[in-house]
Amino acid sequence: TRSDTCGVGNGICVGTPLNCLSACSAGDGSKCVIFNGGCITSGSCGCLIGGSCYADGAINPVNSCQICDISASPTSWSNRGAV
Repeated sequence: TRSDTCGVGNGICVGTPLNCLSACSAGDGSKCVIFNGGCITSGSCGCLIGGSCYADGAINPVNSCQICDISASPTSWSNRGAV
């Protein structure tokens, strides 16, 4: 959960359950587990490549022929279609 608060006098703590992105993560309300080694960036699923998180569709900064395509691979660059 997040934004937990404890009631004064009763010691009961409550919080807002985390909402996971079903396309790339799931959880039990207290934590989210990201599937297949991807990441979350700006509230969306992304690719975790070389320790950095890139949004789905982001162009590889060193090779414009490749993009982050989470449906192909959430951990490596994918070849970009013809433009």
